[in-house]
Amino acid sequence: MRTRKSRPTVLSSTARGAIAGLIGGVVLASAHRVLLPKLRGGRRSRGRWDSGVEKVSKRFLADVSPRTRTTVLLATQLVSATMLGAAYGVAIEQLDSSRTGRNLIDAALLFGASLIAPELAPARRRPRGRKAKLREHALARLTGPAVYGGTTSATLKLLAG
Repeated sequence: MRTRKSRPTVLSSTARGAIAGLIGGVVLASAHRVLLPKLRGGRRSRGRWDSGVEKVSKRFLADVSPRTRTTVLLATQLVSATMLGAAYGVAIEQLDSSRTGRNLIDAALLFGASLIAPELAPARRRPRGRKAKLREHALARLTGPAVYGGTTSATLKLLAG
């Protein structure tokens, strides 16, 4: 006779998801704000998230220094990533879903991550050599939502045991 694994509580699913989302958010922020712009040879463009946070900070905090603005941007990005991870953890661990349902939940995670991921500007110049073209092609699939989604789902699986 097989024993059935008991379902975790909603609170534990939320906590695991929040931790996974925070880890995914840290990886996303460091990859998208530091690593990927250097590898691609371009610069990070100011996306919708950056301009939205800047408008709100100007409205409520008056004039802020670039350092303070960056801190506010990273804090809001990490809080949003944590909340998204918590929702993902509950959805994955609490819902009885088929493979298609899990794929739909993963797609929702990627969509949510696309809203909080900063956009990268295209490279300043077109890659010329074969090696440069190969590197650009390999890095094209490495997007913010893919980084966040892969990191968060892998971390959640590790935490679930």
